[in-house]
Amino acid sequence: MCHDALPRSAHIGRIDRVAGVQHRVFPPLLAGLLLASCSINPFADTPSAPLPLLCRSIPSLSKLTVVRKNGLPQNHMTFAFPADVTISNQIHVQNVAQALCALPMDRSHASISCPADFGIVYELTFFNKEETFPVVSFDPSGCQFVHGLVKAQWIMQSPGFWRTLGTAMGINGANNSTFRGKGPNVG
Repeated sequence: MCHDALPRSAHIGRIDRVAGVQHRVFPPLLAGLLLASCSINPFADTPSAPLPLLCRSIPSLSKLTVVRKNGLPQNHMTFAFPADVTISNQIHVQNVAQALCALPMDRSHASISCPADFGIVYELTFFNKEETFPVVSFDPSGCQFVHGLVKAQWIMQSPGFWRTLGTAMGINGANNSTFRGKGPNVG
C-alpha cells in the first residue's frame, strides 16, 4: 500500500477506534499530501486513460473517409453533400482528427435530456501509409456522443467541430444542422 512506503515520520495522525477496529485519522492537509504522494486524485471522475492510437498518430494521417448512414430512412432526410466522401488533403485530415481528439468528455454523470435522434450516423475512418484506424462514429442529433475514441466524448458542446469537418469535406459554413439534414420533421 502506498502509505507503507512513506518514511516513518509521515505516519502522523491520531488513531481512533470504530467498532473495535483501529483507524488512522490524518489531518486534512496531511491526507492531501499522502494522496498526492501516491499519485491519486480524489477528485478525478475517471482514471486516466491512455491517449487513443488515432490521437497519438495525427502527424502521420493522410486520408479520411466519411460515410453517412441513415438508420431511419422513413424520415426522408436530405443533405447537400454525398453520403460517402473521401478526403486526401493531409492537413484537412489531421485537422479533423485533432478536432475529434479535443472533444470534451461528458462529465454530467446525471440524467440528461437529449434532443430527438433522427437516426443519422457518421462513420469516420482514418488512414496513414501503414494502417487503417478503428472507425469513429457519432450522430449529429440526439446526445451527439462519439464512439470509438474514449468513453463518453460528445460533440454537443463543440460547434467548431462541425466547421472543421465541413471544411475538410468542402462544405462552406457547415454547422450541426448541415450534418443533421433536412426532413419533414426537421427544420
